[in-house]
Amino acid sequence: MIIKKPSSLIFVTSLFFFVAYVIEFIFLNADASYFWCISTNYFESINAILPIHCDEGPYRQASESFDFFFSENNPYQKRPIYVILISVLRQLINFLSFGLLSNYVEFRVSMVILQLMILFFIGFNAVKLFNLEKLDLQNLLILFTIFSIPNIRWNLLFPSHGNLTLLLLIYTLRKLDNINYLDDDYTYFSVIGLGALLHRSAIIYAIIFIITKLFVKKRFSLKNIFFNLLLVILPTAIYELSIYFSRYRSFDWNREIYGQFYWIIDSILGREAFYHDMSCQQLSTFINCNLNVTKYFVQYFIVGIIFLTLLIFINLNVFQDIFFKNLIFFTFNIYIFWALQGLYPNFRFVNYSLGYFLFLGLIYINYKYYKSTFFSLSILVYEFSIFYLEPYSVLTLKLNYLSYVSILLFIAFFIYVLNPKVRKDNRYV
Repeated sequence: MIIKKPSSLIFVTSLFFFVAYVIEFIFLNADASYFWCISTNYFESINAILPIHCDEGPYRQASESFDFFFSENNPYQKRPIYVILISVLRQLINFLSFGLLSNYVEFRVSMVILQLMILFFIGFNAVKLFNLEKLDLQNLLILFTIFSIPNIRWNLLFPSHGNLTLLLLIYTLRKLDNINYLDDDYTYFSVIGLGALLHRSAIIYAIIFIITKLFVKKRFSLKNIFFNLLLVILPTAIYELSIYFSRYRSFDWNREIYGQFYWIIDSILGREAFYHDMSCQQLSTFINCNLNVTKYFVQYFIVGIIFLTLLIFINLNVFQDIFFKNLIFFTFNIYIFWALQGLYPNFRFVNYSLGYFLFLGLIYINYKYYKSTFFSLSILVYEFSIFYLEPYSVLTLKLNYLSYVSILLFIAFFIYVLNPKVRKDNRYV
């Protein structure tokens, strides 16, 4: 079976969804108490346990009412394409089910389909990035380890759009992996421009892309940079302009309620502002706040960090790989970007940079140097050892039985690859 075929990827994403649910909610008995925004409920009608996310209400109302979508009660007015997709899927499900499903069930089914679509495109870009061909065990494990990155697998039953950050990163790395793409890739910037109407951080990926282009090519055209940036901001500009000429009013929840990033402008201009939580929105406090959540992240993910450090140590030439250099550069700049926002919950935003670097680094080194089933299983078990939502409130590592299994698998693999004969013959298991 050719893994690049859409039908093969649909099969893989669907299989992963089923496997991840069984492991998370049946075998590991997922506990949602680690994150205030989520609870788990048993739904007797489908005989299944499902998480209930606090974002369900706004997304559900926004996808069925223009008035609510443009009201100040909707936190997600700046995600129009994402909400439109939910609305279209709801109407399609209503049509196919002859209206027999409840409003809430239609919404939940549409969210699962949307999350599977995002997972499909993550897989599609990963297949292109790693040049995977056949659907064999090793390639299946590579995709499963990408899908099992903690926030990605948790998001499959959430309405939130956080998994788009991984899609944006892998899509951009795929483009950057080939130097030829650095010349006027208008398709990339057009896609990112539309992506900004699903997740506004897409814009920063385009900016880092351009910066990378300048470093790699060491030359630039102001005309091309201007045109590329125009492609990125044009969809958002058209969207905002359409609101301006309508009977509705543009409302930016992230600015008005949370002051994300805008707090910096207020501080510089000396404007007095009152946001949801301003304890870290000061020039004298934001760095420490960000360093604290970074410290907690490192403490919790220390096992994976040790894995990656050891592998880099015995493969120092990885720093010569274009992909790895791009991964470091991108995730470092994404880290700096989120460090400026002024809100610092545990895990979430640090994970968009350091977390993706950790897991994609492990997966890439395995793909590039070993293609080891043993190592893939070690990564996969380690990912599931990060229990459901635990990093949101647990600040230091608590080893569990899956942690020990992962460590034992890694030790066995590591000792094996240190064997000079094995390294010479490239015989990895």
